[in-house]
Amino acid sequence: MNLALLFNERPPDTHGAPDDAFEEFDPPETIGALAAALARLGDITPLPADRDLARRLSEGRFDFAFNIAEGFGRRCREAHAAAVCEMLGVPCTHSDSLTLALTLDKMLARRVVSPDVPVARALLVDGREYDDELDAFRYPAVVKPNDEGSSKGIHDDSFARGPDEARRLVERLRGLYECPVLVEEYLPGPEVTVGVMGNG
Repeated sequence: MNLALLFNERPPDTHGAPDDAFEEFDPPETIGALAAALARLGDITPLPADRDLARRLSEGRFDFAFNIAEGFGRRCREAHAAAVCEMLGVPCTHSDSLTLALTLDKMLARRVVSPDVPVARALLVDGREYDDELDAFRYPAVVKPNDEGSSKGIHDDSFARGPDEARRLVERLRGLYECPVLVEEYLPGPEVTVGVMGNG
């Protein structure tokens, strides 16, 4: 079997980027370890998921792609590699492009699941006037970038106990990540991550 390992290479110029800007990009050691593990299944070729991905996937005549690529850009970036695989008819691991695009936008994901799943109260700060809404919001709240993953932009000080703290965090995050900011009611309790296998 001819396998492709899709990943993102860290850009050479990271000057001025937030400290966690490339949190989702795996170092060469991780790519090497994954390639070694996948080699038991067939011939493995690590492929950077950059602008040449479609050409490389097409020319390589791959049977399957193991996709850990996070993409570049904004809220649809995680869907790029999966969409290219779908376009070329190369089956790939992990979620499809629709799921990946939907779930990176936290507010949009909330809207989709909220008819069936209870969600915490939230406010999206996207460039319009929001002072009155922040004043009326119920605190404490967690303030985080709306279009980021891997806990980017979320730190020990992302917890707002009132509107003034929320405003400070919103302005900082909008300046660093250049995306809308989600102010979400804090829910106490453990956080649970559940892995799901299969297509059922």
